[in-house]
Amino acid sequence: MGKVDGRAVAILLLTGGHSRRFGGGAKLQAEIGEGVRVIDLVVANLSQVGLPIFEAGIGLTELPKVQGTQFKSPLVGVARGYEAISTELGTSEISLLVVAGDMVALDAATLSTVGSFPSSRSVVPFDGSLQILGARWSRRSLEMAQFMAETHPSFSLRSALGEGAIVLDDRRWRGDSSPFFDIDTYDDLRRFRSSFLGLKDAPQY
Repeated sequence: MGKVDGRAVAILLLTGGHSRRFGGGAKLQAEIGEGVRVIDLVVANLSQVGLPIFEAGIGLTELPKVQGTQFKSPLVGVARGYEAISTELGTSEISLLVVAGDMVALDAATLSTVGSFPSSRSVVPFDGSLQILGARWSRRSLEMAQFMAETHPSFSLRSALGEGAIVLDDRRWRGDSSPFFDIDTYDDLRRFRSSFLGLKDAPQY
């Protein structure tokens, strides 16, 4: 899946959030079990897709880093990620699969389905809700993110994605086992361990 419609595809992993709903703690470093952190599982899953991966955020991984994104908004992370990855790949004709660092259930098959969809437009998965994180961003959307990051850096990612995106609806993604499940709270962490990993108790913090 190295290219879609002649455009290179890469993965941008966002790790720059403040984890406010997680009690202000570093949720991406929370332990899922047996020494494995949330971010470790996400990176392991993304690594199976076979695409270049870059991290925009606070530097929790060994992945190539996008500079100037520590504790910045997701919009700034996407904008600077596009600039840095375009430079690294030697072309602005790219699409980015933008993934949050707490999307622990996002598997390679799902991400490949979104990433390989044959279109030059952005592709947004739908599991009952539009998943802006987990979407494939087109060059047009990425350039909009660049513009908005300069003028309105606190705006939402949805505002930059723009109109005309393809909504990809797969009924297999519906329900409690959605691959777009993310960890926002301690209850989410415990639920993930129970439903996805078959573990009864989450570590106490």
